[in-house]
Amino acid sequence: MNLRSWASNSLEIQKLAADDKVAEEDESSKVLGMLWNTKSDTLTFAQRDIPVLDSVTKRDILKFSSRIYDPLGLLSPVTVRAKLLMQDIWKQKVDWDEPLSDEYLQKWNMLTTDLCSCHDTHLSRRYLPSSDTIQQSFELHVFVDASIQAYGAAVYISNNIQSRIVISKNRIAPVKPLTLPKLELMAAVVCARIAKHAQDSLQIEKVTFWSDSQIVLSWLSSDKPLQRFVRNRVDEIKSLSGDFPWRYCRTKNNPADLLTRGITARDLSMSTLWESGPTWLTDKLQCQPGTIEILHLYKRTHKS
Repeated sequence: MNLRSWASNSLEIQKLAADDKVAEEDESSKVLGMLWNTKSDTLTFAQRDIPVLDSVTKRDILKFSSRIYDPLGLLSPVTVRAKLLMQDIWKQKVDWDEPLSDEYLQKWNMLTTDLCSCHDTHLSRRYLPSSDTIQQSFELHVFVDASIQAYGAAVYISNNIQSRIVISKNRIAPVKPLTLPKLELMAAVVCARIAKHAQDSLQIEKVTFWSDSQIVLSWLSSDKPLQRFVRNRVDEIKSLSGDFPWRYCRTKNNPADLLTRGITARDLSMSTLWESGPTWLTDKLQCQPGTIEILHLYKRTHKS
């Protein structure tokens, strides 16, 4: 029984491993909870069994929706819909094992199809096409948004001619109502935290923050006294983001908007805004593409 095996996207290493009879036989290998197809050099999500039920409880929804393992938040525009449904049910104050109404059953079964199809999502292991001979200049663009239901942020890496999503994070709005500007500010805190993590992991020196909230941008640039709630969060944001600029972008160009309202898995697979960010990220001086690998940040996230 052979207890060793090697998996690689390199044809040379694959041949050496095959000659020594230690090559991985399966086309896809498990990598930190995801699947790596060495032939296509892509990452996919593990398939999870989420059944369509005739009757559903709050416990069922929590159990099955938690089966989607997505540490980088790349499926967040889809999975946020399950979080929003769970919070809506929570507000109804029903017991964990009490059968939910037909309305919630229908919503859950519709969502089940999307959650089951998440394993069809294929991601290139490399963020950007490779070029080993030319030193490239990379930068991060971090987008933030909030709605009355949820808020979050998404990080993109760009080399001036291409861009790609790196990581995202979203949260459900508190049950206790808050004004939309305060939710936007809480989203900016998440934005600053996730940007700091991505910057430290990828060792990228340039970061630009984008928000469609002019109120939050005003708070961040204001020298006037602010309310304690606002001041505490502004201080944390400034501490994490340092001297990097905060700029305004329109909602239609803000990929973080998808984190706050949710979309179907089919729409996500066709969304260039989510995959690559707004087109103007790459409307700059042309240069040769470089390489940064997705597994580098993934391993850092898994350890933290």
